[in-house]
Amino acid sequence: ALHQGKNVAILDAHRLKMSEEDTREIIDEVQPKAVAVNPTSVNVSETLKVTNYCEEEDIPYILGGIHATLDPIIARRDFSEAHAIVRGNGEAVIGELIEYTRERIQIPTKGVYFKGESHRRTDYADKLHPNDLHIVDQGSLVIDPIYTHEQTIGGTLALLNEATLYLTEGCPFACSFCASPVMANRTYGKPYSRPDTSRIGAEVEQMLFIF
Repeated sequence: ALHQGKNVAILDAHRLKMSEEDTREIIDEVQPKAVAVNPTSVNVSETLKVTNYCEEEDIPYILGGIHATLDPIIARRDFSEAHAIVRGNGEAVIGELIEYTRERIQIPTKGVYFKGESHRRTDYADKLHPNDLHIVDQGSLVIDPIYTHEQTIGGTLALLNEATLYLTEGCPFACSFCASPVMANRTYGKPYSRPDTSRIGAEVEQMLFIF
């Protein structure tokens, strides 16, 4: 699908339980100019299989998400060849950053840690309020947006249809065992935001239409 003048697609290989070979086939088919990945810390090894293949095929890639935000230094150690690591939310910077990555250039950007730069910084990328984000057209942007799987409920095997929505941002609490205070940049920014009820309804309605 076209977004900000660029052809983009979203692949949730982890949710779809895709093998390394499956993911490679998708990359070979799509032939992307750049790739963005957002692993959690527990699936770094899974994501490395994707980025290693990108390196083999000379496809530059960007790292974002939980692992990148919690500690850019560790993230850089794990993904040494990433063109850029984004700390915090990436929606405000992703458009320009894709261009920088495709052209393999580095332009100082808040919250963006380029290869070769110092990663001992504390800045985060600017946030957008959930109301200001475009509703993701999952029907055209996401491969298999409806995930069907079996689950035993009360001793009965049921077939469930599952979809993912991104609605609220951050968390109003600061539990010591949780990554949310760091992810939401609680020290320097607003820790929790939610869109208007009408926006939430529109997102749910869109997914019901896809069903």
